[in-house]
Amino acid sequence: EAAAAAAAGDGEKAQRIVDELAASHESLLRTVAPTQADETSADLAELAARTAALLRSVAILRECTARTRDAVLAYGELASTPIVAAALRRSGVDARPAAATAFVVTDDAFGNAAPLFAETYAAARDWLQPLVKGGTVPVVTGFIGSTADGVTTTLGRGASDYTAAILAAGLGAGECRIYTDVSGVMSADPRMVEGSSRGGHARAGATPGSHSVQ
Repeated sequence: EAAAAAAAGDGEKAQRIVDELAASHESLLRTVAPTQADETSADLAELAARTAALLRSVAILRECTARTRDAVLAYGELASTPIVAAALRRSGVDARPAAATAFVVTDDAFGNAAPLFAETYAAARDWLQPLVKGGTVPVVTGFIGSTADGVTTTLGRGASDYTAAILAAGLGAGECRIYTDVSGVMSADPRMVEGSSRGGHARAGATPGSHSVQ
């Protein structure tokens, strides 16, 4: 919505949307991790400022390319992972946010980028394994990656689950758990297609929630 408003030349509306999102993130942070809020709050403010600056440029040009839209869409993932990591630290878990743009390498098909598996597996091992071996839990963004040149991309619908599976494969994990609002791996989106069925594999069930790679 913010990107569409900016592309239409309504920079003020785009700014309001970013401000509202930033306020929501700040409120959530101070609710779930009040003792961690100050440090994380500065990071969130910087992220919001970068996103707002990008949208101002879009409003001036009245054009939002697929590449720029991906950079804007990344805001939600990049803002949520520091909050989750802060909440985990409050609970005594050594956690840190990890932007998948550092290790999920994709082609440049912005909006529906395809992972480059060999490059992604190597980068994920280099980036994530030292954290895990050191006892740190990385809280990784889903949905986003970057080209080999470091340009942010998005992987399309369902890409957070996809990211978890890719990283599980790349890290040689014994298990990949998907916590979601759908009770298993479905033949189609049950919210859109009546009569969708769950996959027949005995372990195809899922638990409502988030993602875990072990």
